[in-house]
Amino acid sequence: MRKMEINDLVWTRLDGRYYLCRVTDLWKNRKPNKEHDVYDIGNYVKVEWLDIGMEQDVPGKVLSSFRPAATAQSINGVEDISMYLWDKYSEKKVYNVAAKNIDFWTVLSAEAIEEIVLLYLQVVKEYHIYSSTVKYAFDTYECLLVNNKGKRCYPQVKSGDVSLNANDYVKALDFDPDADIYLFAVSERYKDNGCNNIKYIYKKELEDFIKQHRNLLPRLTYHWIDLCGFFE
Repeated sequence: MRKMEINDLVWTRLDGRYYLCRVTDLWKNRKPNKEHDVYDIGNYVKVEWLDIGMEQDVPGKVLSSFRPAATAQSINGVEDISMYLWDKYSEKKVYNVAAKNIDFWTVLSAEAIEEIVLLYLQVVKEYHIYSSTVKYAFDTYECLLVNNKGKRCYPQVKSGDVSLNANDYVKALDFDPDADIYLFAVSERYKDNGCNNIKYIYKKELEDFIKQHRNLLPRLTYHWIDLCGFFE
């Protein structure tokens, strides 16, 4: 709260809707009254509010930031898209951020990124999803895929700054030694263990796939990527 400056942007949510707020006056200048004490919000900054919408309208990193139990926290990597959205929906254009300056990997939700990886594995690597396995909450992989030769595939996808250690995912090979394990982390931080069955996917591969197969993308995912100027 003490670090917030005028024109900083703050994401919040209420009753399932997400709001983008622009700081207009600082914490140190605000004096709580009795009503603030009743609702236990003695520490606050003054802001202008914008109703952005539901989850599908909000950058993925913003959604995931609400999972930790913190009253307020910083979110890295969403500055540009937040400023862009403010200027888009507000009558006051403050930031003048061009869409082409935004990294779409910071905008997409974890689910959208997972969907891109699974499309890539199906189209490029010629695997097919066992649809029933998508419903299960596996500890170390998203679902189970198989190719025309019967070779199985176990994918794991992580968004944000998460790194992946190959040793955490080799267990599937204990009962399926001929399978492939595909790992993708947006951070591209991998700890290799030398196992030939473990494959690492990099953003450049997926970006090439997106450009070549944009017609396969879900409409919302396409919207976010296009908003970031990727297709220009």
